Amino acid sequence: MDLFKLSIDELKKRIEENKEDAMLHYYLAKKLFSASLSKELMIEIEKELETAVKLSPKLYMAHYYLGRLYFIQKDFEKAEKEFEKVISELFSTEIGV
Repeated sequence: MDLFKLSIDELKKRIEENKEDAMLHYYLAKKLFSASLSKELMIEIEKELETAVKLSPKLYMAHYYLGRLYFIQKDFEKAEKEFEKVISELFSTEIGV
């Protein structure tokens, strides 16, 4: 099933049923990210992305979106750290480390 096709409400319901699924948290954050960037939504997006990377530290796209969010919030130090994780994960994956 394509999780990105699920609505925000459907994703939230699935997260309630399975709080340990990093991909559900990631897709919810990604869906919210594309919907709006109000201050309230940014807090929710950050929470979902932080949960996703905590559950699955190698989920580099969650790190990427977290870096973008921090950049938008002008927290450049945190953004840089997240982008470095993305680069590190992509590089280690590419060479098979």
